[in-house]
Amino acid sequence: SRQLAASHDETQHAMAALEEARDTLEVRVTARTARLAVVNERVVAEIQERKLAEQALERAATTDYLTGLLNRRAMLAVIDQEAERSRRSAKPYSLLMADVDRFKKINDGHGHRTGDEVLLLVCRLLRETLRAQDAISRWGGDEILIVLPETDLAGAVAVAEKTREALAAREWTLQARSLRLTLSIGVASSSPGATPEDVISRADLALYRAKTAGRNRTVADGPE
Repeated sequence: SRQLAASHDETQHAMAALEEARDTLEVRVTARTARLAVVNERVVAEIQERKLAEQALERAATTDYLTGLLNRRAMLAVIDQEAERSRRSAKPYSLLMADVDRFKKINDGHGHRTGDEVLLLVCRLLRETLRAQDAISRWGGDEILIVLPETDLAGAVAVAEKTREALAAREWTLQARSLRLTLSIGVASSSPGATPEDVISRADLALYRAKTAGRNRTVADGPE
């Protein structure tokens, strides 16, 4: 009986010790799990922060700081892609080279802040007027280059005129001043064997002809 009692006591002590060890282990596991959860949250946060930083760097490398449009470098890549797609599909693309008329006079007469606001207004109108698939870039200064995918010369001229007329019909108020804004637009379309540089050059020449012909007009590439 004494041996059985002693054995029972030992068993009880062993069970108690086992239960205590199990409880201690659960506490340790819970604490470690909590620490791992905190570490995991920090890792996830750091990864998200890094992604946001990479996205910000990419935007900075491809967009214009003032207007938010594509910059020249990014636009050249878009035109190259469009030229390749045009080659495969045998469908032309067109470029619109637009310039805000008398922009220097606006800057000199009303200040560069007003000039910046004018660019922002023009860009907003372009986004409202053009299709979602059309790419818009700030080519340089107040020059804006637009890519019209799968659009021939006649279609591009129609788009340019719609855009030019929409801007000319609006009266803008900036810093308590009323302004009328107009665009001169040169239009050129791709052709078999033409490089993107060729099409850009022809659009630029057409814009020059629009400016010298009196501004506020659209001129298509081709014989004068």
